[in-house]
Amino acid sequence: MLLVGAASAGAYASFAKSVPGGPMTVSTATLTAPSALAAANPCSSATTISSSLSWTASSASATSGYSILRSTSATGTFNSVGTVSGINTTSYTDTISHAAAADNIYVAVKSTNGMDVVSMATNTKTANSGGANLNKPTNVAVTPDGTTAYLANSGANTVTPVTISDNTAGTPINVGSHAPTGVAITPDGTTAWVGDGTTVVPITVSSNTVGSAITVGFNATAIAITPDGSTAWVAGQTKVASLNLTTRSLGTTYTQAGATFQAISISPDGTTAYLADSGGKKLWSLNLSSGVLTGVSLNIAAQAVALTPDGKTAWVVGGGTFQPVTLAGMTLGSAVVTSGANFQGVAVSPNGCYVYGADSSGGNRLVVLNAVTGATVTTIATDSAPSDVATALPPVTYYYEVQATRNLWTSPVSNQGALSFGQPSQSS
Repeated sequence: MLLVGAASAGAYASFAKSVPGGPMTVSTATLTAPSALAAANPCSSATTISSSLSWTASSASATSGYSILRSTSATGTFNSVGTVSGINTTSYTDTISHAAAADNIYVAVKSTNGMDVVSMATNTKTANSGGANLNKPTNVAVTPDGTTAYLANSGANTVTPVTISDNTAGTPINVGSHAPTGVAITPDGTTAWVGDGTTVVPITVSSNTVGSAITVGFNATAIAITPDGSTAWVAGQTKVASLNLTTRSLGTTYTQAGATFQAISISPDGTTAYLADSGGKKLWSLNLSSGVLTGVSLNIAAQAVALTPDGKTAWVVGGGTFQPVTLAGMTLGSAVVTSGANFQGVAVSPNGCYVYGADSSGGNRLVVLNAVTGATVTTIATDSAPSDVATALPPVTYYYEVQATRNLWTSPVSNQGALSFGQPSQSS
């Protein structure tokens, strides 16, 4: 520092003071991590997909808040989706945006030759895609991006694509000489696979052209595809068989005497298939690695099965009954009976909170249950003979971690919490 002052005319004096110094650095410090992270689905509505998170506070008194991190992989990359202030603020709700198509149930209505669109938000039918291009559809599947539904027409040996944005039924696609049954779409949305008599037939989604049929050797009633898109599992009569979707070659076929397989659903982790058996009145668990079949007896001729997004519960329908099955241990929960109903299809809302049964009897309705309590919530009027139901959100698991923060300080991450949403692959 230089000081300059006046002394007398023409004379100056100077004083100097030096201050030693150098570059200053700020480093990131570590706070104590929060702990006991838990994730739960609040089930605030049928269409809200959200994760209610809670944790135990950091023990570091310097903590000023927390950053909430999310990924679709357990190993990351994790990105912050929100922050909270205060060491004792230990909860956060992450509401996840999703396509509007995932807020609807898509219903194949056989007698009125169409597809109903039912709003899960209002519990009302909002549209119908009827017309000459549909002929007694009994099965429906929706592409993962929610743009197109494919309906199997039992009256015309065809499959009809329906554009969901304007509910327009496109040109029917001839798939062979038999009435098509199960329909399933690959997780990448490129191919729809259709059961057609004793064969399965691929349809290229981008062009709606049919590929070569593959013989399975039994009447293919239902198809479901593993989450990795590598394998289709085809069920019908007493048999279930694997189909390699890369080589398009048939693999192992398993047989269960006395069964009549009507529907199949694959667990979100891709390890197990669950088969609705109307003849044996059972739900079967098939280990996809070992081929071991394990059955649990039901009091209904099972027509369809849908899994909750977390893969913990199967909902089986037949006659007028909803039957929940806890998949760990294959134990039966309390059945829910709807007088006069004849359920042919079932779906679970993408957030896992509600169950929808397609009543094809004179009721012409969807019956809605609370998936947590089993209570009947409402019924929704549809067109005549609803036969199958589908949703538009593929299965996805969100993983969460939490960090304590203060200015540039961050803690290690907490333990992980995870929640799953969407509809596991099924055909009913």
